[in-house]
Amino acid sequence: MANLSVIENSNSPIEAIIALIKKTKTLDELWQLGLWIRQECRKFNYTQPVVEYLRSVWAKQRDDLRSLAHVR
Repeated sequence: MANLSVIENSNSPIEAIIALIKKTKTLDELWQLGLWIRQECRKFNYTQPVVEYLRSVWAKQRDDLRSLAHVR
């Protein structure tokens, strides 16, 4: 799992989640984080625009990690 210390340096839970997404190094790590994010979004009733934004950040990281995997 990504380094959770970034949460301490963020100004909001959303910023912390975005930082965690961007710090993932593998697709498996990102997948596990995505499952946790989904639970947190349900638990704290994030609004649809927030959920969609988090999905877009997650998808971009997924695409970036996939492209890195193809370069190697």
